[in-house]
Formats: sequence, C-alpha cells, structure tokens
Amino acid sequence: MKKGELTKRDIIEATLRVIAKHGVHGTTFRAVADEADIKLSLVGYHFPDRSVLLRNAIAILFSRQSSLINNVFNEIFGLIGKFNQRDFRRSISRAEIALLLSDAVTDVIFNYYLSDRVDPRVLLNLKFDIHPDPALIHVRNLGHRSLKAYLIELCRQINSDSPVDDSRLLAGVFTLFELESLQQRRPDYRKIHNAVWQCFSHILNVSGSLHEVSERVKRHKMTSYDALLDQDDLFSSL
Repeated sequence: MKKGELTKRDIIEATLRVIAKHGVHGTTFRAVADEADIKLSLVGYHFPDRSVLLRNAIAILFSRQSSLINNVFNEIFGLIGKFNQRDFRRSISRAEIALLLSDAVTDVIFNYYLSDRVDPRVLLNLKFDIHPDPALIHVRNLGHRSLKAYLIELCRQINSDSPVDDSRLLAGVFTLFELESLQQRRPDYRKIHNAVWQCFSHILNVSGSLHEVSERVKRHKMTSYDALLDQDDLFSSL
C-alpha cells in the first residue's frame, strides 16, 4: 500500500475514533488531525470537505458491520437448522429452543458491544445523535436496515406466524441494549437476557419466566441422563 493510501486509511480510522469519543458534531478536521497525529493540511489534502470525510469513514464502518452481521447470523441460522429437525410439538422442545436462542443472541450483542469500543460507539452516536450531519442522513440507517432484514429472516426460520412484527420485538431489544451501552460502561446482562427471552418465548409460544424454563430444561436433561444410566444405555446413545 502506498504512503498516501496509508495516510488516508489512518485519517479514516482516526475519524471513527473521534466520532466514538465526541459524536458527529465534535468531528472536525482539527480533532481528526490531532487523533491521527498528523498535520491539519494532510486531512484537507485527502478529503476536500468534512462531508466527504464523514461519508468515507461511515462507508468503511458499514462495510465492516455488514461482514460481522453476516457471520454472526449465519452461525445462528445454522443453530436454528439443527433445531428445525426436532419435534416442535413438544413444549419442552420449544422451551429449549427458545432458551438456547436467547442465550446465543444475548451473548452475540453483549460481547460485540464490549469487545470493540470504537465501531459500536460510532454506530450509537450516529443512531442517537439528535442533530445528525446532513451528509449522513442517507447512510445513518443502513446498518439498522440490514440488521432488521436479518431479524425478519431469523423469525421466519423459527416458524414465526408474523415474522415482520416479531422482528420488531427483537429490534426493540437491540435498541434497549444500545441505550444501556450509551449510559454505562458495562450494561446489565440479565436485563438484556430477560428481554431477549420474552421475545423468543412469545414467538415460540412458551410460557414461564427465564428462570422457570431454565430450571425446567435442566430437570428434563437430568431426568434423561438418569434414565440412560438406569438402563445402562448411556454410551450406546452417543
């Protein structure tokens, strides 16, 4: 990569860090130059105005987000594919599916927002900025729309009667988590887990609280395990 291209990339990454720290309004050429530790004139040389700089930075961000979302949901869809081979008519089966999906989705969004403090924070500042930069109006919801499409497909794959409406429930959980992330360094995992559970228990028509169903599934698994031991049939079932 040529020196000019490396400098341009450094400027874009510095821009994202500035947005994460200070929001869109605080992202100036001076702030970006200070963050990148380069001369102010170099920022202006590579980007003629602030709008072009912001658009380039956000394009890179959404490119990374699309790849991440695709990988995450492919794993979840693979999990659902295994579930779809099971007997959905048994309540315990639906409960176990709802429980495992709740665990998986909660872990995904929780670990993502804690593992990378830059990109998620940029997304949050773009989404919740009361007065977004006019140059970003056409791109600020791209990530949200792609996530919504995945959530609708997720609800379809778990045989939801109304995938669009049910996906809105899950989107609401993501928004709840995002707001939690803005307010504190470490959001409450249990609050998010319970909210995700309420969505999946509704979609899969499972009754009971997260704690109740967790205990129920544990008892069922233990009963099955004990039965295999009693029958001396544990290893033949593996």
